[in-house]
Amino acid sequence: MRIALEPFIAARTIDQDESLDSFVTRRLGREVLDRVAQALAGGIYTADPKRLSMTATMPRFVEMERRHGSVIKGMLAAESAQASRNSEISGARWSMFQSFKNGMATLPETLAARLGGSIRKSVEVVAMSRNGDAWRLATSGGDSIDADAVICAATGVCGLADGGDVVAGGGEDAR
Repeated sequence: MRIALEPFIAARTIDQDESLDSFVTRRLGREVLDRVAQALAGGIYTADPKRLSMTATMPRFVEMERRHGSVIKGMLAAESAQASRNSEISGARWSMFQSFKNGMATLPETLAARLGGSIRKSVEVVAMSRNGDAWRLATSGGDSIDADAVICAATGVCGLADGGDVVAGGGEDAR
């Protein structure tokens, strides 16, 4: 019910960035933050809404509040403007969120294909340490890999050991 009050809440007059948490709670209420915004922030940015900048992550919402005094009024205005441009076309034409045609896996798959042999997929790293300016990785297969940089995309929990070594704790896809 709180969301229904959004058009009647005064627009923010301070031209200073605020967190996603603050914006959503102020404009739409705690329930929308808990049930919608946190899930979106977690899924898209994998970050805490209290630490996400509204201006950086969702500038359209900030602009809607600034221009129309309300996010809901801004969405209605955008929908109305779009409808007048596409009066003979049906269906959604405007989206706040976009992804790759074949899903988010497109990005790492494309990077792996373009980087070729410098990418090792599905290699379990059991230990990692500095070797001068490079990294030395020990794999579960007994191999040793020296690398200038390492990207770890682990499905399991990885922990840092004292002394600078990094030890994989169950991440079967450490790369």
